[in-house]
Amino acid sequence: MTAPQNEGLALGLENRCTIGITTRDRAEDLRHTLERLRAIGLGEMRYLIVDDGSENPESLRTLAATLPRSRLIRHEHSMGLVQSRHQMASLCETEFLISLDDDSYFLEAGQLPDALAEFDRDPRLALLSFRIVQLKPHERRETQFPEGPLYWFRGCGYMLRVKAFRDVGGYPAEFIYGGEETHLTMQLYRAGHQMRHFPQITVEHQWSGGARDRSQMEYNFTRGQVLVKLFNEPLLIAIAGVTGLILKRLLNAPQFAGAHLSGWLDGIRAGLPGRFRQNQLTWNQYRALRQEQARCKLPEKVEPQQIHPAA
Repeated sequence: MTAPQNEGLALGLENRCTIGITTRDRAEDLRHTLERLRAIGLGEMRYLIVDDGSENPESLRTLAATLPRSRLIRHEHSMGLVQSRHQMASLCETEFLISLDDDSYFLEAGQLPDALAEFDRDPRLALLSFRIVQLKPHERRETQFPEGPLYWFRGCGYMLRVKAFRDVGGYPAEFIYGGEETHLTMQLYRAGHQMRHFPQITVEHQWSGGARDRSQMEYNFTRGQVLVKLFNEPLLIAIAGVTGLILKRLLNAPQFAGAHLSGWLDGIRAGLPGRFRQNQLTWNQYRALRQEQARCKLPEKVEPQQIHPAA
């Protein structure tokens, strides 16, 4: 049976939650995501959609217009995924922000009030991570975090207490793509906030590969990891980590050596001055966080898949 179009309103979500999606040159992915969200009754939720410099902005404007409570933010030039997410949280007018990728969507909406109840029970709770099922052309991946306290999350589907995000500074301007989840995790932990995994809610990530440049992604990931270390870790650990990072990247993916070296150097150039604007973890906080991360981060469940799921 088709879910009622106003289910989001009936569940009491509309005044407390905004769904935020950032996209660039992927109108078909966004169309599919919005169709899936409408199909489970979330069509009348508040939406913030960031067009991060698409070459055909009209197609995204048309899609956003199908949502009665949406706001479209247009970047004439790309600011990058991370800064677009930061902007969504900055502009969000509700207590909570649900952040989704343009190719990610909930399978059902019925458990979202339970997620809100988790936040209401614990004012220290800053972020809820959801179970992520990532679908690729020949592979299905599923996160395996245990329910409860969490010390890292996947950025394609989570719920955020906006005030906590703002209190720790959100995503610094130096981040472009990659590393931002780890940075936010460490800053929330440093400030005494809580994160939890809530596997009762599933987000399906139908990974399309569209508009993805592998060399650029490798550059961004390396750069982002350098920033994470310089912004958050105690000084000696950060120095050792940054040095070890480039060696590991070059050994694991030598075909992208140029991208890794460029990202590493640019990360250092941006991260050293940026370090003085950030609050680092103490030695004791860093050691305790690493122990918790080792305890709760489990390998993803990977299964073969013969064909890409139909849209």
